[in-house]
Amino acid sequence: MKFDASLLTHDLTQMAVLARFADETGFDGIWTFETAHEPFLPLVLAAEHSRRLSLGTSIAVAFPRSPMILAQIAWDLARFSQGRFILGLGTQIDMPTLISDEMLGRFAVRGSWAELPARVLKKYEGLLDRVSYYFSIVPGQDEDGWRATVAGFKRR
Repeated sequence: MKFDASLLTHDLTQMAVLARFADETGFDGIWTFETAHEPFLPLVLAAEHSRRLSLGTSIAVAFPRSPMILAQIAWDLARFSQGRFILGLGTQIDMPTLISDEMLGRFAVRGSWAELPARVLKKYEGLLDRVSYYFSIVPGQDEDGWRATVAGFKRR
């Protein structure tokens, strides 16, 4: 059995202490959430101050992010954490009130609101997969590490 910790810290100065504590006391992973703050920056600090914890977003909201920028963030975190990063993407709970027509047009999503979350994430999965080929041709990039990050996203 694995035990993870959810970190809802609003004070980045505490992240190093929290990550070290979780690492040293035997937690298996830590997760950040997109609530009042973005979920990626605390994980950079957690990666720097831990050795073995898996580090993940639970969740980062897909809609407001460019797939290319998101892929770069995921790649950088996966590489910096030496493969410990897990990308968790999702949609918001109250889809109709949070998503503008402009955002829908940007992703060319059509259909009922009930189908929307699955369709958006499927489209993101395809975009992340295509972006992963970019990283494999850049000198010095580790194709296997990136593919593991994309595969982890697809399994969730």
